[in-house]
Amino acid sequence: MSPNKYRHTFHEFDLIVSVKNMKNIRLKKNPRDGLWQLSIPFGVSLKEINAFLESNYDWMKEIEKKMTQRAQKDKTKFENNSKHLLFGVYYTFSFAKAQKTFDYQIDEDKKTIHIYANHEPNPEINEQLLNHFYTLELQKILPDLIEKCTHITKQYFNQIKIKTMISRWGSCSLRTRNISLNSHLAKHPIIHIEHVLIHELTHFLEPSHNHRFKAFLDQFQPGWRTIDRDIKRIGFG
Repeated sequence: MSPNKYRHTFHEFDLIVSVKNMKNIRLKKNPRDGLWQLSIPFGVSLKEINAFLESNYDWMKEIEKKMTQRAQKDKTKFENNSKHLLFGVYYTFSFAKAQKTFDYQIDEDKKTIHIYANHEPNPEINEQLLNHFYTLELQKILPDLIEKCTHITKQYFNQIKIKTMISRWGSCSLRTRNISLNSHLAKHPIIHIEHVLIHELTHFLEPSHNHRFKAFLDQFQPGWRTIDRDIKRIGFG
């Protein structure tokens, strides 16, 4: 990011703030990447920014709610025998009711995954089960990735949380040194997950996406720009 562009967190929202030669503060949500974008004139203080966001907080929550509802309209991709990615490979998923609260079996030969739960399968339930499945699979591979990425960056963290998010692959708190990762990362190849983890760890060295931040990424993961493009191409699946 340029010196006139930086990240800002307000309650549950992550924003990209751009300082421009303009008169009024403007706030919008980018429909392509789902990021909130705040444009402010030169000289606007952090206190003024937060006051503006507070006055628009209810509207922001309403927009998020509408986007979530819109995303949930198309539930056909969560029907039985639908295809979904797991670590970059497509599998056919089946959902069935069972006595167990949650269980699953992966057949690598047939590229099928059977998910069992004590619910009658339906698209809404299936989506929740799939997200839970992704969380568990991500948890399995994280220890090795954490060891590798912390060794590369020489950065430590306090806690990593896995959450299902609709607009970000990851986030971090400089104050608590906690990292959040999107459960949908389990759809991506391991190298993509590694990149997101390195990205968030690098923010402990440099909070913004400036030249210094990118120089660190060049050092930690040469070729990260190609990986970043591939992540955006696959998207949230």
